[in-house]
Amino acid sequence: SLARIREAGIVGLGGAAFPTYRKLALPANVRVDTLVVNGAECEPYLTSDYSVMLSQPTEVIQGALAMARILGVARVLVGVEVDKAPAVEKLRSAIAETSLDGASIEVVPCEVRYPQGAERQLVTALTGRVVPPRALPTAVHVLVQNVATAAAVHEAIRFRKPLLDRVVTVSGDGIAQPKNLRVPVGTLLSQLVAFCGGMRPDTTRLIAGGPMMGRALPRLDLPLIKGMNGLLLLTGRGPFEHGYMPCVQCGRCIESCPLGLEPDQVSIRIEAGRPLETEPFGALDCYECGCCTYVCPSERPLLQFMQVAKSSLRRASEIRIK
Repeated sequence: SLARIREAGIVGLGGAAFPTYRKLALPANVRVDTLVVNGAECEPYLTSDYSVMLSQPTEVIQGALAMARILGVARVLVGVEVDKAPAVEKLRSAIAETSLDGASIEVVPCEVRYPQGAERQLVTALTGRVVPPRALPTAVHVLVQNVATAAAVHEAIRFRKPLLDRVVTVSGDGIAQPKNLRVPVGTLLSQLVAFCGGMRPDTTRLIAGGPMMGRALPRLDLPLIKGMNGLLLLTGRGPFEHGYMPCVQCGRCIESCPLGLEPDQVSIRIEAGRPLETEPFGALDCYECGCCTYVCPSERPLLQFMQVAKSSLRRASEIRIK
């Protein structure tokens, strides 16, 4: 089964695109007792995972069970936000119609709160276990896979189907007809936009992924890749177009950070040209959810400051190792 997943080129379809076979091939010293299947699609606009759960619930459950067998675990938890009740019902019906072979699989409705779909938050919400800083969920004996990945795993094992296509959300105020599309990997993004009625003339930003953790795109003559779960076309003034203001030490970024980091202190040190002093304030622990930037009253690019700090610290670490 693991060989078929590798041959099919399955990767994490939630956005990370990490090779699935590598994630399932645990080191000898790692023990996992729970597989968490992530259906908590929490970013605004994105509904590609929701579409997969509605259209392929049996494939999601079968793929989850297949991965559980590979891992040697009997407990599977599927996390879905409570506002996606139709998906919860579809998945539970699929479980009722599936032979579990002694496994336990449960669909767990989760709080609708960004960033609930992040691995750390979802593991804690479903199991009560807290993943240590800079550690993977396997540190608390949990492995996380995406619902769309589970469906792709089922098709790879059952039918030897390579990962040739994926569901992608095309949305935003700049698109005429927002849709979820199943699209062959490699399709030009401009073709997706044309299929959805075209781009509105007042579109100002193109984003691959969601508005919080996505990446800006320079143009549309680019191919859809495996890890791209959304294409957003947004209107209005973009962030930081007119610069940003000094930090006022209000503490909102600290309050909003799911990990309790201190983006304000990181940003101040980056502006002062002292990136190697940012580690005590959590720069390396940040998983770039963007909450700090969203709440900042001074409209500071706190996420980008964290990215600069992480990059600088990692480069310095590599130099020391060499």
